[in-house]
Amino acid sequence: MKILEVQHLNKSFGGLQAINDLSLGFEEGEMSSIIGPNGAGKTTFFNLLTGYLRLDSGKILFKNQDISKLPNYKIGRMGINRSFQISHVCPSLTVFENLRASILSKRKKTFKFFTNVGGMKDIEDEVMSSLDDINLKDLAGTPATQLPHGALKSLDIGMALAMDPQIALLDEPTAGMPSGDRMRIMDLIQRLWKQKGLTIVFVEHDMDVVFAFSQKIRVLNYGSLIADGTPEEVSQNPVVIEAYLGDED
Repeated sequence: MKILEVQHLNKSFGGLQAINDLSLGFEEGEMSSIIGPNGAGKTTFFNLLTGYLRLDSGKILFKNQDISKLPNYKIGRMGINRSFQISHVCPSLTVFENLRASILSKRKKTFKFFTNVGGMKDIEDEVMSSLDDINLKDLAGTPATQLPHGALKSLDIGMALAMDPQIALLDEPTAGMPSGDRMRIMDLIQRLWKQKGLTIVFVEHDMDVVFAFSQKIRVLNYGSLIADGTPEEVSQNPVVIEAYLGDED
């Protein structure tokens, strides 16, 4: 069953057609990737799915409901959440406080210094459980500014998953990491995917990561879909090889 589907999606910026008549769907419970050259429209696509950008035409269907015109906060509350290429954690807060902010947002609450501590215990327990999930429990009191890059990425992903999404969109989760750290964070994502029964879609440039962790791969070029299949199918697709994979030296 397709949990998310886009039909004839178009988005342009002035004379630049960033997304061009794009139609594709994602199966519930799938872990898949989106690849393509720089400027292919990958991040724009994520921004359209999550309501950070407005599409020019077409439809976005979540569980057969048209969400094309909804604001991003409503889309998030329906169950579509994302992480970003550049971390969106609050640098002045600790790891614990950042994750707590996500959980409070999910529950439509705000934190006040005079809040009854007993009434917050269930939230604090959930924060610690989530920190355990992303292997950051020992860094709970550390300010985000002091985190190494890999831990910062883990926190960003943890904040997206703390919203209990049905679909998690991860924009370059391994960007800026050395090879060993890339596989470790993808192992973490894969574990949480299995544990929570999520649908995960990630944008990635590292082809080792893409082919190791994707059930399906969608390839964009100039805002259009040029391939959609298993890693084996995509790796042997001559159009993909010419447009993208063949350029990897």
